[in-house]
Amino acid sequence: MSGLPASGKTTLARKLAAPLHLPLLDKDTILVAMFQSLGIADTDWRQRLSRASDEILEAVARESRGAVLTSFWRHPSAGGDSGTPTDWLGDLSPSAVEVHCVCPVETAVARFQNRNRHPGHHDAARPAERLRQQFTEIAALGPLGVGSVVQVDTSQAYDLKAIIAAIRGASA
Repeated sequence: MSGLPASGKTTLARKLAAPLHLPLLDKDTILVAMFQSLGIADTDWRQRLSRASDEILEAVARESRGAVLTSFWRHPSAGGDSGTPTDWLGDLSPSAVEVHCVCPVETAVARFQNRNRHPGHHDAARPAERLRQQFTEIAALGPLGVGSVVQVDTSQAYDLKAIIAAIRGASA
């Protein structure tokens, strides 16, 4: 699952996992468990826990026999260290399918500001204008390029059965 933060990746992933007979591996679930067991502090602490949760997600994914993976991924053509690295995703399966969630930047910004995540994420510290700038840059990059791509517009109602059929077709 790829796309902007708050583009609906996790929401759609939860709907896809059971019908595809795959476990859901959500990086944020790992990160929240780390916040709960190790505590929350400043943004540097959050960054360290985030990188550790990236390593756990990768290890669990590599041990699985397939999974729906959701995270905010670091696009291969983007600089910086924000997001889960993607260099290992291509190793998982020759039939990998990237479900790329798209929505207008303003929709993602509004969702981001209105969602209620663990305080360890420090979401409230991110001003709307900075989010717009970051999300615009990220949206311009497009899909990660891992396997076949199924694009889903998450700003409107979508046909879950059609998405599942597209994923199955793309992985065949």
